[in-house]
Amino acid sequence: MRGQVRAAMGAPHYAPLLLRMAAIVPVIKVSDEDLRQLFPGDADPLTTLRTLAPQADILLTLGADGMEWLAAAHGGQDDARIAQPAFAVPVADTVGCGDAAMGAWLASLLQSPEAPPQAHLRQAAAAAALTATRAGAYAGTQAEIDALLQAHTASPA
Repeated sequence: MRGQVRAAMGAPHYAPLLLRMAAIVPVIKVSDEDLRQLFPGDADPLTTLRTLAPQADILLTLGADGMEWLAAAHGGQDDARIAQPAFAVPVADTVGCGDAAMGAWLASLLQSPEAPPQAHLRQAAAAAALTATRAGAYAGTQAEIDALLQAHTASPA
């Protein structure tokens, strides 16, 4: 790994695989760092990814700047783009934060499909924040996520 970006993304076989997978998956989680490595030299790599995967909801993680959910366009409507700031926590290690965010986002979508998109993003951001407070890639429990969200009810970050 170079930093937190997987070296495999630069392997020759990766680009064709990405093209095939992006065209069929319903959900993509990608970080701003991933985008720069996946599409080097591209002035707008997120638009490039959206062009490759118009059917997919995209969870874009932005490190300390939080995350965005880009819901796939349906019925001729434009993508919905919803931002979620990161929760301010003491950071011990950021390894695993994106994975924790993705897991919590998907769990929230499955457990509460009627909830507004911002509620799912808050779950994801809380999971990422909890993971950052620990050395190693250790996600928090749902009870810990709920406690963090309760503590931050007055402010989103």
